[in-house]
Amino acid sequence: MDWNSVRIPGAFCDIPGLVAFSGRTATAASGSFGRVQVSQSDVVYGDVDGDGRPEAALIVECDNGGDTAAGQLAFAAIVFTSHQGRLVVLGAVTPQERPSDGVHTTLLADVHLLPGKVVADEHWYRSNDSTCCPSGSAVTTWTLHAGQLVPGTPDITS
Repeated sequence: MDWNSVRIPGAFCDIPGLVAFSGRTATAASGSFGRVQVSQSDVVYGDVDGDGRPEAALIVECDNGGDTAAGQLAFAAIVFTSHQGRLVVLGAVTPQERPSDGVHTTLLADVHLLPGKVVADEHWYRSNDSTCCPSGSAVTTWTLHAGQLVPGTPDITS
């Protein structure tokens, strides 16, 4: 799979429509943040829908292009399946633990694709945390219902 040419839904960063990559990055206009950079990092695999074939989650980040932790704006794992030889988006897994103090966006630390669900490890910031080091951790389990991923309630682990 050539992930550098895939198009992803931009809603996780308030980008209307699809984001087209040139290599592992893209530039787009966000309704909330203005001009942003969207970057790919990892791809993880697992059989979420139970059909014996793996689904894939492309981990992406939206930032202000400044290449610092303070410039991070949003994270997502775009989960794809295959239908008749074409990629189909099952959903965008995004951090669900969002503290009200707004210190920094919650990080999507790890994503696991398991039968019937996607488990997302999230790291979130408390008011005294610097941008290097979130001290909060949560796990959100997304379940597959009628072909769509639906988030559960975050389980705060620290």
